Amino acid sequence: MTSVHIFIGTKAQFIKVAPVLKEFDTRNLSYRLIDSCQHKDITKDLRRLFGIRQPDVSLRTGYDNINTLSKALLWTAKIVASLVFRPAAFRKEVFGDARKGLCLIHGDTLSTLLGLIIARRFGFAVGHLEAGLRSFDIFNPFPEELIRLICMRYSDFLFAPSDWAKDNLKNFNKQENIFDIGGNTIFDSLQQILPRSRPPAQKPNTKYALMSIHRFENIYRKKRLAFIVGLAQTLSHNLQVVFIAHQPTLKRLNAAKLMDKLTGNTTITLLSLAHYDEFLALLQEAEFVITDGGSIQEECYYLNKPCLLLRKKTERRYGIGENVCLGNFDKETIMRFVQHYPSFTRKESTSLCRPSQTVADIVEKITARAQQ
Repeated sequence: MTSVHIFIGTKAQFIKVAPVLKEFDTRNLSYRLIDSCQHKDITKDLRRLFGIRQPDVSLRTGYDNINTLSKALLWTAKIVASLVFRPAAFRKEVFGDARKGLCLIHGDTLSTLLGLIIARRFGFAVGHLEAGLRSFDIFNPFPEELIRLICMRYSDFLFAPSDWAKDNLKNFNKQENIFDIGGNTIFDSLQQILPRSRPPAQKPNTKYALMSIHRFENIYRKKRLAFIVGLAQTLSHNLQVVFIAHQPTLKRLNAAKLMDKLTGNTTITLLSLAHYDEFLALLQEAEFVITDGGSIQEECYYLNKPCLLLRKKTERRYGIGENVCLGNFDKETIMRFVQHYPSFTRKESTSLCRPSQTVADIVEKITARAQQ
């Protein structure tokens, strides 16, 4: 009977949990992999890249991503309906014959929340990976901050990636079963993939800035999206710009009639979402990075790459005030970063942490204790 269950489904979750799965495989620690399929058309490639086995359970049959509000609502409604109207069959589908055990969830996505609800509904203990990150603003980012608060409240075991995150959990009146794993598991992912990374053929042969924008609060506000496109145009006066356009971003650019300002500029290279190894190669060779993504912020931190974070608030402290500049959509702050980006560097080297090994150590202890 499998006592460990891992519930993930987004691109970032597969990237960050992959080294944990590999560590479990190395130790012959049995686990059931549950794929929510929130990003199903991307995660297949990530499983190949990291050498992850097929999921034991896939909660969707379609091959598209859940990348719109309407799709998310329909998908969530189907899962809730299964919980309410066919609980016995749904439990067996998700957890097999296991009657109890530990279910690991990760991060702050809709998959995270659904994993928590499903596990709690069927009496499984919940371990939250990447726990304790806070922006301390319920609406920035939304709904991620709310999901984190719910997971902090109802998870049994909390895996904090830093002392700061651990302190946040303690201040939230969580005093027991908090574990500082010494770093974010994305560090282990980088160690696995960087040696094999190769840039895509479309990479410019000159110096370039890398942009990657996808958050709903940015792309669904026309004024803010126009600001981002205008920033790309400004940057292109002095160096090449590689703009990674996620599918929702492309749709919003077209809807806002802003696409021509990118495609009509010969010094802006518009690329669709790259394979992870190709993206890391692009990131590593860029002069600097402009993004609204938390995972990219973490990657820039570990690679000591100058990074402009186009958000008003962030739940992640990685690199802030060192190699990462929180732009806050303030033109003066942004231009100061662009003009002085070489000075945005991390002062201290990152210790050679192995957070995935620490997670595996803790999970082994938890499961051993539960079997006594």
